[in-house]
Amino acid sequence: MMTSIMQLITMKMMLLMVCMAAPLANAAGFLAPHGTMSLAEKALAKDKDMPQTKHTKAAGGGYKPGSPLYEKQEKRKAGGAQPAPKQAPAGTGQLPVPTVKQTGDGVKVVPGKEVDPVKVLNDPDTEIKTVNAMLFKGVGFTLLLTHWLPYVILIAICAFIWEKLGGHHVEGYAERPPLPDGFTYGLFSFDHCFGHHNQVCLCSWCCSAIRMADTYSKQPSPVIKGFWAALMVLMCMEGLITLTLGYAGICWLVMVIYLRQKLRAKYNLETGGATYVWDCLSWSCFPCCTVAQEARQVEFVGKTGFK
Repeated sequence: MMTSIMQLITMKMMLLMVCMAAPLANAAGFLAPHGTMSLAEKALAKDKDMPQTKHTKAAGGGYKPGSPLYEKQEKRKAGGAQPAPKQAPAGTGQLPVPTVKQTGDGVKVVPGKEVDPVKVLNDPDTEIKTVNAMLFKGVGFTLLLTHWLPYVILIAICAFIWEKLGGHHVEGYAERPPLPDGFTYGLFSFDHCFGHHNQVCLCSWCCSAIRMADTYSKQPSPVIKGFWAALMVLMCMEGLITLTLGYAGICWLVMVIYLRQKLRAKYNLETGGATYVWDCLSWSCFPCCTVAQEARQVEFVGKTGFK
């Protein structure tokens, strides 16, 4: 009896050891270094190795003949495909740098991005050689159609409405007598600007072309006969400035100084000599104030003393 009990206990102990052997073997495999393999595992791994492909590539260049990607590279070159932009090194956190080309005339061209000629011309850092290159490439003709022509149409519509609403007066009225030593209203005079002169001052600042056309065509003895004729002259001059990318601005300055001298003569004011310098400074530094001064002269100053 005692012998059978001992045999039963021995069999249970052996069964318990067998059951514990499997988890311990798995734990040992998990805790063992992954780089170590048994001979059997190494023999099986030889059949599962991935094939290795060697690429021959020039430093900083493309793939050399014999490389598996050489034919694909040559096909892309033949098809005119542009190479992909260089990517930043992994882990740097920097964005890829776009490809930028530098032309001989100093204009930077970014592939896939159009350059706005108006922004280039208005940029104070733009060099003269860049403007010259744009001029010879015919950019002025493009601006003439895309900017000047819509501007002329808008000015014509505004002038028509302004004239129909009574903004254009053939003659002014004698609010003040003319002064012998200069314009009756100063360049920075605020007299009645917020009163009955507000229309003249506001138009001088917001739509100078219409106000100048009215000034030059004011009766009696207009400088340019006819309001629409004067407006056409001003629009054509602005079109010439657009066509030449600003170079004709000197012609504009000469024209307005000449017409200002004519207004001086109509009111028996001093002309010639130093007045050319003052007129040039007025138009160059304070054009809107100069437009308002001339408009108030013909609109609110008496017409006595005309030649």
